[in-house]
Amino acid sequence: MGVPQGQGDWVAAVHDYNYSANGLKFGTNFNPFISRETYHALIDSNEQLYRNAGGVQGVKMGVLFGILNTLQILTHF
Repeated sequence: MGVPQGQGDWVAAVHDYNYSANGLKFGTNFNPFISRETYHALIDSNEQLYRNAGGVQGVKMGVLFGILNTLQILTHF
């Protein structure tokens, strides 16, 4: 909504773009049957979000998306 104001907003905008460009949705995080390509796009996008957000916002994003990434990693051994 509007022009991003801080680092966390810019990182979230890139994350949203990556989701859109790769056909990802929030529910994709819970789907254990996604392809390897989709899996890698999802993991990479989520990691970029919480690694680059910084500060408290990065910690909060890391908790949520770190857990979601772990679920995907466990289903794609």
